[in-house]
Amino acid sequence: MVIPDGVALVEADGGAVVASLNMARDVLGKLIRGPLVLVIAADRAAELSAMAPDLIDVRAATLEIASMPGESAPTLVLDLEESRVRRVRSRAELQAEAARLRAFAGDEIPAGALTDAWIRLGHAFFDAAELGEARAAAEEARRLAEGVGYTSGVGDALSLEAQVLEKTGPAEAWEQALRRTLALRREAGGPVRLAADLRRLGRAVALLGRLEEAEGLLREAVALYEQLGDVRGRATVMGGVADILEHRGQLDEALRIRQREVLPVQERLERQTD
Repeated sequence: MVIPDGVALVEADGGAVVASLNMARDVLGKLIRGPLVLVIAADRAAELSAMAPDLIDVRAATLEIASMPGESAPTLVLDLEESRVRRVRSRAELQAEAARLRAFAGDEIPAGALTDAWIRLGHAFFDAAELGEARAAAEEARRLAEGVGYTSGVGDALSLEAQVLEKTGPAEAWEQALRRTLALRREAGGPVRLAADLRRLGRAVALLGRLEEAEGLLREAVALYEQLGDVRGRATVMGGVADILEHRGQLDEALRIRQREVLPVQERLERQTD
């Protein structure tokens, strides 16, 4: 969703609209599909930040444009969704950022904003194969989120812990983290993350040999991806269902799913990227 006139948004109803967005940041995923992008004159950005500190603290990117048609002032484009493209940074750089976050602990910074910062840092540690640091960041994020009842933040921290535990084990802890994440997703709502966590737990349960339960989780994820209109996500999960059916000896049905529901989607997506 793109809001092209951020100044009008700031001025609407004396700032009540921006205040509402700030308060609703944890549930925006239920209301808006995809990123929330706000375009605003650079000289009004500080005003927006003061009005919506929680929302601004979790923005993924800020891009400055020299000018927009009909405007002389620089303009900022704020992407308020977590970036999906992460640059791999050095261990020293990441540890320096961790030190800065620890230094903020005594300041009057919203715990939700610190939670999100630790989660982003944890993912950066994970991308850099610093698994111990990634788990420590996830645990700190979870501690902060639990302290203020930030349910989706707890879920994000547990999800990161599960990613680490998948690599390091033990398997029981990995499964437990995934189950706790899924329970919180159901509580918080938001079909995008719920579908992804159903897929992750279904995959884990299948690897642990409980195929019937795994199929149930994956088929629930399929229904959510259909609801979202996410063709790629649905095809990915259906591939997992086909794997389970093959392990059970249901070869014809597994082949049918791959030929009719998985391969056509993969081929279409490949043509789109050529």
